[in-house]
Order: sequence, then C-alpha cells, then structure tokens
Amino acid sequence: MEQVDSNLYSKAYYQNAYGRSILSEDGTYFKTGHLTIFSEMANLLKLQPTDRIVDYGCGNGDLAFFLVSRYGCDCTGIDYSKSAIDICQEKLQMIPQYTGKMRFINTNNDYQHDFSNIKAVYLADVVEHMYDPEIELVLSQIRGWGSDVSIVVHTDNTFYLNTIRPVFDFIHIIFGIRTWKAVREANQHDRSLHVNLTNPYRLRRLMRKNGFEEVLFKYPTLNKETLVRNQLGKLQNIPLIVSFSLVALKILDFLSPTFYALYKKA
Repeated sequence: MEQVDSNLYSKAYYQNAYGRSILSEDGTYFKTGHLTIFSEMANLLKLQPTDRIVDYGCGNGDLAFFLVSRYGCDCTGIDYSKSAIDICQEKLQMIPQYTGKMRFINTNNDYQHDFSNIKAVYLADVVEHMYDPEIELVLSQIRGWGSDVSIVVHTDNTFYLNTIRPVFDFIHIIFGIRTWKAVREANQHDRSLHVNLTNPYRLRRLMRKNGFEEVLFKYPTLNKETLVRNQLGKLQNIPLIVSFSLVALKILDFLSPTFYALYKKA
C-alpha cells in the first residue's frame, strides 16, 4: 500500500511542526499553539465520560489528552510513526491518572483493529498525509467500530493553498523576508508529506462514497492572532497586509486555510 514513509515523522518533525508541549497548570492536558483547533474539533461533537473515542493519526498526542481532560472519555491513539507513539507514552507517564483511560498503539494503517462501541474517530491534520486508497481502507474499518460512529475532521483547504498561499509567498519574496529558494524548498518539503490535499467538496464526496454523510461543516474562526501565527509570519509587520488579509478571508470564507467537518455513518 502506497503511503508516506513513517520515518519522516520523527521526534524532530513533531518538535518543528507543533513546538514544545507544556503541561497545563492543572496537570490534565498539554498546552500548545493548536488548542484553538482542538477546541473547535471538540465543539463539533459533545462527548460523554462513558464514550470511547479513537484519535487516528494521533501524532504527539496533544489532541487525545485535551479531549480526555475535557470530557473524561476513554481514548485510544493510533499512529504508524513509532516516534509519535514514543512521545505519547512519555506524556502519559506525566499524567498517570489517565493510565486506565488512555492507550497508544503503533501500527500500520492496514492493520485490522478489533474495536467496538466507538463513539467518534478524530482525524486531526491526518487526511492530507494519506493517499485515497489508504483513507478508504481506514474508513472501511471505522464503519465496523460502532453502529453510530462519527468522524471529526480538521484538514488543509486546497482552495486556500492554490490561491492565497502563493500570494503570501510572493509578498515574502518581494519584501526580502524569504528567498525564492527557501520558499521553493519549503513547498517541496510540504508536498512530500501532504500527498492528499483536499477541499470541502472533494472530501465530502470521498466520505459519502465510503458510507459517511456530512452533518456539520465550518471554517475556522478567523482572527488576527491565528492568521498572523499560522499564515503571515513576518508579514505581520506590514499592517496593510494584515488588515487586507483579514477582510478578504472573512468575505471569501471558502478560501480559509483549513476547515472542520463532522461525518456520521450513513
């Protein structure tokens, strides 16, 4: 089965992509720059303490810890990167009260998991890293994990990547913030990992084809802080660009950098 080399998702990758995870003051989850994303995903589906969930492609585990801290549910994290699971296990040792509620599994995406009574499966920034046949294989498994299983997704939006992102790259080059070579190398690196970038309509069709119907959809809540941190970088020092970008993306919301969706078994 064609897939991205799992060795590319090393501890260094997670450090660069997500930064340092800091244990919260109450010792129940890890604070990162992605808490806004976690909150948006959590709000799409209200969980109960009795619910069982799966964080598929759990990465460094921060979403899993956040969901368990908020809802008290039972969570299994799955990732084919051994480095990712090692990070998760290290974090679990820091919050020993979750030992009975959380577990992390290192396994390839074609492994058949024998789960049942799963309330929801979370795919946080996972879809873009998997080829269609890989996604379809995972979806076929998820259908058997529960009679009313849901899937919560957060992923990149190609409408933004193909239109707005090149403009930002060009402005970076024009103002001498980044070189053309640096921009090209960064984009090449992204493409080597993001092999299945999509948009809301394409993902909706893929999900419907594999037995899931979309019941909720939203673009991210956009504000200056998230825009600057995630998209503009040093362009934040040019007020006109920041203001224009905020207005443009609020009016043309379909060009938002990412999107969220909730799917239920049809």
